[in-house]
Amino acid sequence: MQKEVKHQVLVSVTVIFFFGLLFFFGVYWLKTGTSGLVADIIGQHNLIQQRSNLTETLAVLRKEKQVGGMYSQVLNSLVASRDELFVDFSRWLDQEALAYQVGASFSFQGTEVAPSAGNLGYAEFSLKLTGNFKNIVNFLSYLETSSKRFLLSFNGFDVAQGVDNYNVSVGGRVFFGR
Repeated sequence: MQKEVKHQVLVSVTVIFFFGLLFFFGVYWLKTGTSGLVADIIGQHNLIQQRSNLTETLAVLRKEKQVGGMYSQVLNSLVASRDELFVDFSRWLDQEALAYQVGASFSFQGTEVAPSAGNLGYAEFSLKLTGNFKNIVNFLSYLETSSKRFLLSFNGFDVAQGVDNYNVSVGGRVFFGR
């Protein structure tokens, strides 16, 4: 009987040990499998969030492109074309000089620079003005800051006082697009 009890205890301990070992392997397998699943779920969540952000960004960019296109059209309408520049600029300048009571002599200088993607073209010019100093200053200020027809910039002045008036030589650029 003692042998039988020893045998039953040994079998029972072996079975318990086997089931204990099986239990620990099962827990380990579930833990590693769960960690992998959690990592996969987090990865999928991050991917979905990135795609969602990209979709939102794309929608904003499409909307801004439409608004940018409208602004681009408005800006292009404000800048004269090359043909308008060479046909109308001199005549317009004479009319404005007459309105400001300033004598003006205008000529284009050098070669023009053609417009490129994102940049306006320009032509350099020389302008000689004669008249009252205040009228000349007001005229030049109007040309550079308030003109709605042509976009200009000045890059040099030469002022000389005459007997009754001032003589001003101006160098600059007039910009054109399209």
